[in-house]
Amino acid sequence: MKLSEMKFDGHEKQKTKIEDDYMKLKDLSQEELMQKLVNEISKQKANGTFNYDGILNAIERMKIYLPKQAYDNIINILEKLK
Repeated sequence: MKLSEMKFDGHEKQKTKIEDDYMKLKDLSQEELMQKLVNEISKQKANGTFNYDGILNAIERMKIYLPKQAYDNIINILEKLK
């Protein structure tokens, strides 16, 4: 399913944010994406805004677009940094 095919039921801001994030990240390798995840979690932990459940929910929403190995790797990293 493409982003353009997703139904957001009037949540255009959410759709735009997802599309913007996709455009920023689409050309990164899996290793680069994983490093961005680790960096973001570290930054959030340092400034006290780390929200494990929020990150997990975001990952779960993207799960259908990720290869199983990539999803498993992301969850593994998230669990280690919890």
